[in-house]
Amino acid sequence: MRRDVPLAPQHSAGLDVAWEVDESGTRVGVEIFCTGRQLIEQDPYRTTSAQYTTLGVLVSQQVGRALAYMNADNLTDVR
Repeated sequence: MRRDVPLAPQHSAGLDVAWEVDESGTRVGVEIFCTGRQLIEQDPYRTTSAQYTTLGVLVSQQVGRALAYMNADNLTDVR
């Protein structure tokens, strides 16, 4: 007999986009991930979770021989 596994979405998708400027050494990347409904076992109020989307950004800059970067994940504040 088949059954759904808890916390394993049936559908999920992700997209990564990056942009780079060779002359200045600047790189910018954006990622977005969409996750579908998931079975929840130990919640007395519901049996499935809501679908959600997370967003992340990465910016890096070449400074001499070093590489400085800033990374921000889960900008949609999904919990």
